[in-house]
Amino acid sequence: MTKYQVETVMNLIKNKKNYFLCALAIFLVLFITITCSRVFSNNVYYLDAEGRIELNIKGNYDNIDAYMTFEIASEANNGKIRLSGRNILADIDSHIIYNIEKQQIEKWIDTDNDGVSELTILPNDTSQSIYIDSKGLVINLPNQYRFSINSSKDFSIVVENISNTSVSFSKNVKYN
Repeated sequence: MTKYQVETVMNLIKNKKNYFLCALAIFLVLFITITCSRVFSNNVYYLDAEGRIELNIKGNYDNIDAYMTFEIASEANNGKIRLSGRNILADIDSHIIYNIEKQQIEKWIDTDNDGVSELTILPNDTSQSIYIDSKGLVINLPNQYRFSINSSKDFSIVVENISNTSVSFSKNVKYN
């Protein structure tokens, strides 16, 4: 091989390395951009004063007894949001049932060791961080709640900002 042929082969190899490195860099930039956009903006919603958004949630098709956890959280700002679209929301952490249809807050309390429970109606106090109004469940922000929902069909929950300030919140749905 002549010196010219060796130089040509070396240039081709160098160009292929450059193309490969360039393609790798483009792939990495795209991967990082997509990953960051999913991590940092997934399920975060911003509502202006009196704004509303409809959150479409897939039903849990696995079996009849399956349920899903719907979590709504806000840590940054004060305000009020209203959840509507479901007649009953059960708070997982406090075991309180918000019965919007009957306009009452319920809790089943064990009365003895036989597994017998008694329904207790709790006061619907509008000074609390969560209460029922005529249109849905009102949550004062910042706060975090996890609700258990049984549904094999797709459904929507409407989140409405009922305060005079912008609010942000996140939602997370986990299928159990």
